[in-house]
Amino acid sequence: MKTRAIQSIIIIFALIMLLVAGTTMAYFTDSDSAGAVAMTAGILDFDILPVKIDGKTVPSEHITWKAGTSKTFCWTFKNTGSKKMILRARPLIDAEMLIPGDETAWGEGQRFNPKGNWAMYFNYEVGAPELSVRLMAGQHYHVGYVRIWTAKEEGYIYVKYDFFPGFSMSESHLFVGDMEAFNEIKDNPAPGRLPFKYDEKRVAEYTYKISLSGIYSHGELKGKKYAWSEGDQLYIAAHAAEVPKEAGSVEADISWELAEGCPFKAAADEEGITWWYYCQPILPNEEITLCLIGTLPNNVPDGCKYTIQLMAEALQATHGAIDLWPHPCR
Repeated sequence: MKTRAIQSIIIIFALIMLLVAGTTMAYFTDSDSAGAVAMTAGILDFDILPVKIDGKTVPSEHITWKAGTSKTFCWTFKNTGSKKMILRARPLIDAEMLIPGDETAWGEGQRFNPKGNWAMYFNYEVGAPELSVRLMAGQHYHVGYVRIWTAKEEGYIYVKYDFFPGFSMSESHLFVGDMEAFNEIKDNPAPGRLPFKYDEKRVAEYTYKISLSGIYSHGELKGKKYAWSEGDQLYIAAHAAEVPKEAGSVEADISWELAEGCPFKAAADEEGITWWYYCQPILPNEEITLCLIGTLPNNVPDGCKYTIQLMAEALQATHGAIDLWPHPCR
């Protein structure tokens, strides 16, 4: 028997702010495992092509999935061996619950004080293309990005906190300034000293819109004027508060059914676990596609992350090998 797992790591974070809009988010990545297994005469082997969701190949980035709705997941199997084979597959589901933490996060860059706290800053040139730096919580957890760009026609610089699904902040503090202003805060870059602040509600993204000239309205530099022109070198210190970083286990509850017209049959094994079987011999170089409809429940808990792995097994299609399985193919 040949077994292969393709990990379509579907990370579904249900945030309060996302549930208001009826959405959750998901990530997908693919990987293969296991090599060819020799059986009597010939080789039994197969590959699993990248998953398609609602007819589209899924990139390694998040997609939106509304709570209480369904999506069609299609995996294509290719017989890459020299023997005819039969196939069965099933999704494996694991779930975790993000535990709200109290981690500080900073946009990644240089540390203000190598011997002190780990507050960081980075540089950006006014008018340069958009710059993205990693947003790090607790020094070690990559939870999103800080993005900065210039809108010259508007006369503004934008700084966006952009968290991965499932992560958020309760408030943020931001420094944007030239070297003179930077020198006034560099010895003590405490968040409360930074000149821009957001603390209205917990959010997964937030964008500061900062005029290229104006007066600082908060912190140590409050009341001081600033003015920046294209080509000026700026210092950026982006802080976020109360960012979660940990997870615990939770019961998985995504439901699955066979898509209409898909040539597989469902049956339970000796342990009552449902598999989907393809009962006709799959010839060498032939491809066959399994399409399952996954339904995300309405009551997805806040901060839940699902990991879905499709497990697939193949047997040679001769000499009664299929009888090793309890199956609906008889």
